[in-house]
Amino acid sequence: EAINALFVTKGHSEEELPRGERGRIFLLGRYGTREIRKSYAALHSGFHINAYYEEIIDFDRLFECFDYLKEILDAVENMIQN
Repeated sequence: EAINALFVTKGHSEEELPRGERGRIFLLGRYGTREIRKSYAALHSGFHINAYYEEIIDFDRLFECFDYLKEILDAVENMIQN
């Protein structure tokens, strides 16, 4: 939702928001900072791919993913406020 909020502040309507991963990555490439893109990729790989699709639950890695999530939230909040 934070990533979608960033896209909305950049002029996209709710109906135009990407429904898939390719669309989110495309718009992140356009609007996201390098920090956001890097954290999003790490979060997607570590949390979504490994935990959901591969059913690999490495609790140390999960906590690391929460750190990436916090970085994304903080960076997006900063971009929206400025």
